Amino acid sequence: MASDGARVLAVAGPKGGVSKTTTAVNTALNAARIARYRTLLVDADQNRSALDLVEAADSDVYPFTAAPGVSTADHNALGDVRRHPAFDLAVADLPGAEKSEALKALLTGDDGQPVVDGLILPTGPKVMDLRPLLRQVAQVIAPLGVPYLVALVRVHPHPDRMKIARTRQAELRAAGVQVAETITRELTAHEDAAEQHVALADLGGGRRSGAYAAEREYRELAAEALELVGLSAAELRKSRD
Repeated sequence: MASDGARVLAVAGPKGGVSKTTTAVNTALNAARIARYRTLLVDADQNRSALDLVEAADSDVYPFTAAPGVSTADHNALGDVRRHPAFDLAVADLPGAEKSEALKALLTGDDGQPVVDGLILPTGPKVMDLRPLLRQVAQVIAPLGVPYLVALVRVHPHPDRMKIARTRQAELRAAGVQVAETITRELTAHEDAAEQHVALADLGGGRRSGAYAAEREYRELAAEALELVGLSAAELRKSRD
């Protein structure tokens, strides 16, 4: 895909430990490996979790460019990425920003305008997880006019827990919150992939395996993320149907 610059998709939230890195890496992976977009993964978290994950694997596991990222002191860094002609998509793994001012600083340039084209906001389904995130949606994200999706992640796979998560999705939508259709579950395949330094799709195990389920969930979430920033997700939608 030829382009005059990259669409910038940021993965953000008020705190760590909510699968931001897992979401960012798997979105970049699906965009590059299946959708064939020229993809840049920007690790803006000081913990370097995304870079560590990518650098620990063989070079052919993650077919995208990975680089350290931005800070609140460099408001225009993501805007510079947006204008880079070498990429179709940049996925930015942003640090947890508890204060709304810190999040706004990451999302806007010196002119106060957004430097991202879309936001994925991973969160657990519990009220204590959602409350600070929804506050940032109301105080920062909605006023900026940045398209976003709240994604329920790391949900316990028990059917009762999944039913609760689906109910929570419906409640959020009824309240006017933009919510991803995909829910990702807390499956051991994610730990297995990290321990073995491979992608979920490379774990094997067939269609009944946890690895297949985990890969499919993040492929479907990646499709929603691409469409959020105006990119086609046709290849992801038809892959492994």
